[in-house]
Amino acid sequence: MTFPFVWHHRGLAPQDFVRLSGSLLPTFNAHLSCREVHCFGVGPDGRLTPSPPPAWGIEVGRVLKKKRPRTLARGTVLFLPLWHEEELVGVAVVRTDDETGTFHRHSHAALQEASRRISRELALLHDWATEPVTGLLNGRCFHEELRLVTGEADGGDGRAAVPFLLVLLDVFPPQRDAEQGLHYIAKAAGYLDALVGHYAPLYHFGAGVFAMLWRNADLEQAMPMAEAVLRWLKRENFGPVRIGIADCGVSPGSEGTCPAAPQGCCRAENLLDQAWQALRRARSRGAYALCTYASLVDPRIRQLTVVDQTVLQQLQPLWQNRSRFALALLHRDGETGVPSSTPFSKKVIALAGQAVRVVPLSANEALALLDSAEPDAARAWATHFQHLVREATGATFSVGLACYPCPGFKKADMPINARKALVHAAFFGPASHALFDGVSCNISGDVFYNAGDTVGAIREYRQGLALDPANVNILNSLGVAYAQLNQARSAIRAFEAALGHAPDNFMALFNLGFVFLGQGEGAKATLCFERALAMDGEHFDLLLQLGRLYCRSGRHAEALPLLAKAASLKGGKELGEVAQGAVQRYLGEVCLALGDSRAAMVHLERALALNPHDAGAMSRLGQLYVTERQGDEIALVLCRQAVELEAADPENWLRYGQAQFSLDDLVGAAFSLRQSLRLDRSCMEAALLLAQVHEKGGRPKAARQLLARYKAKKPAKRGARTK
Repeated sequence: MTFPFVWHHRGLAPQDFVRLSGSLLPTFNAHLSCREVHCFGVGPDGRLTPSPPPAWGIEVGRVLKKKRPRTLARGTVLFLPLWHEEELVGVAVVRTDDETGTFHRHSHAALQEASRRISRELALLHDWATEPVTGLLNGRCFHEELRLVTGEADGGDGRAAVPFLLVLLDVFPPQRDAEQGLHYIAKAAGYLDALVGHYAPLYHFGAGVFAMLWRNADLEQAMPMAEAVLRWLKRENFGPVRIGIADCGVSPGSEGTCPAAPQGCCRAENLLDQAWQALRRARSRGAYALCTYASLVDPRIRQLTVVDQTVLQQLQPLWQNRSRFALALLHRDGETGVPSSTPFSKKVIALAGQAVRVVPLSANEALALLDSAEPDAARAWATHFQHLVREATGATFSVGLACYPCPGFKKADMPINARKALVHAAFFGPASHALFDGVSCNISGDVFYNAGDTVGAIREYRQGLALDPANVNILNSLGVAYAQLNQARSAIRAFEAALGHAPDNFMALFNLGFVFLGQGEGAKATLCFERALAMDGEHFDLLLQLGRLYCRSGRHAEALPLLAKAASLKGGKELGEVAQGAVQRYLGEVCLALGDSRAAMVHLERALALNPHDAGAMSRLGQLYVTERQGDEIALVLCRQAVELEAADPENWLRYGQAQFSLDDLVGAAFSLRQSLRLDRSCMEAALLLAQVHEKGGRPKAARQLLARYKAKKPAKRGARTK
């Protein structure tokens, strides 16, 4: 195995300017007094990343052509080349507030020398900021970037200029061996960088804890991304994986943005602590779980599970000895339900009617008990009440209704049921009302699921099924939640029940296929995916997974059109690069199996370009380089890196052994093939090749003994083990 730490100085590269954005201004300021710095990396094709604004485009182009500094706007704007040795790797646009033309006072030679000094300093800064196991930026660099985003680096008070999310990912290695653990972390870093690195730089704190800052993002945008990361890492056999998210965008329970939030709400230390608390809670929720700090402190989440005892004490005398009643939760639209010193409107209480008993909860919320009201009567009352309030006050109220008796619920559950009905009513807009039912539980379950509380979501979904056993949406949601907790049998029962009510439900078939896939039941997964494909032939993930299954079972000719179609769809919305990398890997495998080695090589090279830590593509490409005489040394490097990244995959060891045998490294081949057989004793191909190694190495007796042990065994199906 190669040494897992990388210490060499790589130098400044075009992509580093984005990664070091938080350190650019202080670095430039040490050499040139300025207030603003923008850097644009120059790619191999001459394109700039990111693209400069049109107002700077011409001057940046001149710097690229002449490779020397230029000034503009009477010396207040400087265009400066940035270097790696003698190669131009970037252009900086530096601005100052000094109207006397600060940059004009510097000679051309002085500006050239400044560009060289700044370039060298940025290269050293990058080396300092790079973590040696993963090659990612380290925790200290992340902390500086976080302080810059929150404004603390400039003496601010922790009120960020733009909303952002702080995301922590825990991918702790399960290996006990330190070397294997380090390679596991490096592999996880590569996958994560390919998954989400194009959204924002990825940082590594150490011990498999990664971090990101997602700027101009909110939780609604982040949750699908986080769930997609968990799903993909689970499919690639990483685990356990947990995610904790702190939100510096909207204060919990309010509509205000961060700049209007209390002083210090987004200080770096506070945010790190919040994200860590969320990550700790996620660890208690399962092997693949996430949690947001907002869900831990948001009173709206707690209100869906707990009723204040003082409220119950006021309600108990009202419903005591009553066998039938309805409870209505009145909520003034556009306001929060957080308790305050302001009393609930007496006028609104009067409009509820003399026969209705009202228990105020806050200035904008109250519970109203309707004696002996059945569902239809409760709906009629809510409609009449909303009309009266609008006519009398101009305000609008939404109403959540819960009727007693309700199967499976006690009287004390009615306030929570009314709250869930109110959440249900919000889907219809202001001045709406909803009656608590199975759909209300489905919606409240989604609230818990989106907050990362999968156990709470399951509780809600099961309550919904008790009220509406044939609800396919609830059954699907329940199955997804069980699958998230790795409770495969329960998930299968839920999806099969959904298909019992709706045999052609695409999502139930699709999700059931994935559960079977995770259980190693490829034949059942294939049947589910084939049925789903008949309903939607344009679904990227479905095409990818079915193509993958066909590869596993040796049906390469059938896999080819599916994977080609997936390649044309350009991947999923969240994880396009990694998903496309997987498509290219399987296309390479298909072409190799069908005898088109050249096409296979092209696809595998694309796969590695999209995901440099794809061990399967690495191993196959190394094997191809040997057979096609494309470079023996690089072939061995690729095969060795593959077994370092995925040492538990017998296929990688087999291909490494094949490459070593082809290059007459008998000692290395024998070791690799024994490793393959240790992991998969049924691999006849590895056994036969190891026998050839013994024979060629002058050990015919060992070769005969090995063949005798495998003589009675049937050859293993190569496609069945392909990853």
